Amino acid sequence: TPRLEILIRNFTELLGHTMERNVLDRLDLAAYELLCELLLEHCSSPEKQEFRRDAVLAIASYLKQSFHREIDWEELARRHGLSLRSFFRYWGRHFEESPARFVLKLKLEEAARRLRETSCTAADIATFVRLGDCAYFAKVFRKHYGMTPLEYRRKHAPGHLLECARVLPPNARRV
Repeated sequence: TPRLEILIRNFTELLGHTMERNVLDRLDLAAYELLCELLLEHCSSPEKQEFRRDAVLAIASYLKQSFHREIDWEELARRHGLSLRSFFRYWGRHFEESPARFVLKLKLEEAARRLRETSCTAADIATFVRLGDCAYFAKVFRKHYGMTPLEYRRKHAPGHLLECARVLPPNARRV
């Protein structure tokens, strides 16, 4: 807050003059004022903390529903009453991963679900979840799951989907 900034600046200026007469008393007073202000700030804002927690959780919920859309982080934070910087700071208090990593995991989980449950091509899935071209999608997918999208599909999809998505041998021709 502006009041805290003034108190910190005053305290810091006094630190540079500790050898001067009567400065130590003023330094003690400045430290006391700073401590009181910090305690007031800490104790008086449970509503703010609750609001921020609710805002971050609302953003996480939005991301779970809209991960496949283009995300304007600044606009998203503003819509929930936070600056971009505050959003990232409060996000870190509630989640162990960054918002971008959170979204990437959502995209990869949806891609894996689509590989298991549909006969969509990897390119179509990459486009839907906005993970770039097929090569980039395969690289990111492999890093996360330890196998390519095709290997994942072969391992996890039911038999009838494998027939639909079967890859033809190199010498076969499509009819």
